[in-house]
Amino acid sequence: MAGNSVGKLINYSETGHGLGTDFTGQLELGRVDYTGNPFDFDPSLHLEGLRDKFYFGVLNLGLATSTSYVDNRQNKVWSTSISLGIGASVFGPISTGVNTGRIILKGK
Repeated sequence: MAGNSVGKLINYSETGHGLGTDFTGQLELGRVDYTGNPFDFDPSLHLEGLRDKFYFGVLNLGLATSTSYVDNRQNKVWSTSISLGIGASVFGPISTGVNTGRIILKGK
């Protein structure tokens, strides 16, 4: 990111539904990359909305990557994150899944 978005913490919530091995709640800290001009990045235009996510976790720690297409599908927003959570999985300490969801910005 560039300009006013460099190092900015963005508070959000998200919904998700899809294939997974678990039911969890978690806190997530991530990094956002945007394939367009970084000076044009606007969280309310480019971050909020639909996204696809893949995640993998062991015990309470997880890794995830999510993508969404913006600007009339000309650019991509890609985020990578780490999470700390609690939940239950059919594979014991291992959880994984793919889902589609929505990012909802808080405090706009």
